[in-house]
Amino acid sequence: MNVVPGNSVAFFPSYQVLDSVYPFLAPLVSREIIRQNGRMTSSELSNLLTRFRNAGSAFGAVLLAVAGGSVAEGLDFPGNQLLGAVIVGIPLAEMSLEVQCLIDYFDEKFARGWHYGYLYPAITKAIQASGRVIRSPTDEGIVVFLDKRYTWDNYRNCFPKGFAPIVTEEPEKYIKTFWEKD
Repeated sequence: MNVVPGNSVAFFPSYQVLDSVYPFLAPLVSREIIRQNGRMTSSELSNLLTRFRNAGSAFGAVLLAVAGGSVAEGLDFPGNQLLGAVIVGIPLAEMSLEVQCLIDYFDEKFARGWHYGYLYPAITKAIQASGRVIRSPTDEGIVVFLDKRYTWDNYRNCFPKGFAPIVTEEPEKYIKTFWEKD
């Protein structure tokens, strides 16, 4: 996030994961961190997003949000308002009676309950979140999927054709190269 020349966002599977990672992440990030929380009113969220967008015209900020939430699925950041995203983990739903019933239903109907009721919704959230960066043919930016499971066949096969991730232990190197290409 420090090598992205503007705003970036990190999407977490849940607020619980976001809150547990934040104390370790904060000392490593050299720019303002703006955190969404699950109790924000629409007015508070609007103010947070204005602050974030304005930071992009200066040094940039890092927004911490949740995959599947309003920032990940309902907002546009056109032009240079958002230049990078990190999808932290896979936003799998917490196992509950409702999720288990969905899995059982799709298992009975299509013999693919785990895929339709659990995996596909999570990958859809990850793809939706990653789509905040590139909103038009002229936008450019980077997306980091921060979980090795994205390279596993049953996860990778959920992505659109042509999705060709770079698997690396050094994402900063590739991000720097991407932004230095001009």
